[in-house]
Amino acid sequence: MFARKFGDGDVDLRVLQEQVDAGSPSWNIYEALGRIYKRGGDYVAAQQTWLSYPDFNTGDGRVSVGDSQNADFAASQFFWIGQHELALPLLYIAAESGTGSSGSMASAQRLALIAGDLELARGWAAERVRRYQSKHGARDLMELLHVTGESTRAWTLFEQMHVSWREPEIWSSALVGHRLESASTGSIAEWIAESTFLDDSDSGARRSGGAMDLAPRYLLLAGQMDRTPSPDFPALVSDAYSRPGSQRRPQNDPKFVAGNPDLEKAKAAYADTGFEHVYPRLAAAMSAFLNGDYERAHNAFLNAASYRDLGEYTSYYAISAAELGREEHVAAALGVRFSEYQERLRNERVGGEGLGEFFDDYLAFAVLAAFDGQHDEALRYLKLALNDRPFLGRRTIYPMYQLVDVADRLFEETGAQE
Repeated sequence: MFARKFGDGDVDLRVLQEQVDAGSPSWNIYEALGRIYKRGGDYVAAQQTWLSYPDFNTGDGRVSVGDSQNADFAASQFFWIGQHELALPLLYIAAESGTGSSGSMASAQRLALIAGDLELARGWAAERVRRYQSKHGARDLMELLHVTGESTRAWTLFEQMHVSWREPEIWSSALVGHRLESASTGSIAEWIAESTFLDDSDSGARRSGGAMDLAPRYLLLAGQMDRTPSPDFPALVSDAYSRPGSQRRPQNDPKFVAGNPDLEKAKAAYADTGFEHVYPRLAAAMSAFLNGDYERAHNAFLNAASYRDLGEYTSYYAISAAELGREEHVAAALGVRFSEYQERLRNERVGGEGLGEFFDDYLAFAVLAAFDGQHDEALRYLKLALNDRPFLGRRTIYPMYQLVDVADRLFEETGAQE
C-alpha cells in the first residue's frame, strides 16, 4: 500500500509507519513515508525513515546496485535543499557501496563538493560521463572546469556536447562561463548569433521529452536572472531562434485564461509585437515585471498564458496581479487547479508525491498570503515550495534562485522578517 498524494494523509502516514516499523523489505514503502515527512518539513524523521531500510543495514556495508541508487536518491533530497549534514550518512552508503553504479558516483561527487575538493568532484563527474554518458555529470564537469580556472576546456566540451545532447542541463554550464566573464545579455545574444546550434528537427541529437529550442531558452534564462532587462530583451530572444516556426502549436493555460476579464485586453496589447514564439512573450513579461511596470507585466503574462502553461512564471504573474489589486482571479484559478488535482488523485495510490509538482503553486499561494498580510501562512507556503523543489529540466528559471527571489520580494513588500 502506497501513500496517496491527497486525501487521508494521516491514515496513509500511520499505515506506512506501521509497515516500516515491521521491517518491510520494500524500498517503496520507505521512500513514500520519507517523502511525506520531508514534504512536511520533518527532515530528521525523513532521514531516519530512509536510514532504517533493512538493506542499508546489512552489517558488512555492502548494498546492491539498486540500493546504492536508492541511497543516492534519498541523499539528494537533502543535498539539493542545503541539508548536507542530513545527506551525509546516505551519501556514504551509496558512495562506499562498491557497486560502481551511477548513483554511487554521484554520491561520491557530492561528498567531494561538501568537503570543498573541487578537483576530486570534477574527477567523479568525468567518470559519470565516461561510464554512463550522464548529462548531469557532463553539466557538472563543465561547470567545475569553469570554476577551477579551465574555462577553455569547458567551452571546448560544450561545443562538442551540445551537438550530441539536446538537453537543457548542458547549457547550464554556459551560464557559469558567461557569468565568470561578466557577459551582458547582448553579448550572449551575439554569441548565439555567431554560433551554429542544432535545430530541433535535427535527428542525430539526443533529446528527452520532445523538441526544445535551447538557444532562445538559454537567453531567456540568462537575461532575466540577477539583472534588469533592457527594452530590446524580447527582440533578442526572438532573434535567437535558428529558424521560423519552431515553436510548437500554442496550447493555452486554461486556469488563468478561462473567464479572465483582462484576457482580451492583454491580447490586444501584444497583437502588434510580431513575436511568433512564446519565449519572447515571456521575455516581454519579465522585462516589464523586473522594471516595475506591473500593468504591462500583467498583460504580458496573460498573453503568454494563451500560448503555454505559465508554470515557473506563476508566482511573478501573481505578484503583478497583487500589485494591481487583481489577485482575486489568480486565487480562484489556483484553487480550481488544486481541486482538480485532488479529484484526479483521490483514489490514485503512488509511492510519494511527484517532485516539484506543486512548487509553482506554493510560491503563488505564498505571494497571495503575503499581500493579504498573512505572514505565517506565506512562510508556510515558502517552506512547502522548498520541500517540493523541482529540478531545472525544461524550466527557464532556476528553482532555488526563484524561491529566494520571491521570498526577497515578499520581504520588500511586507517588511516581515520571517
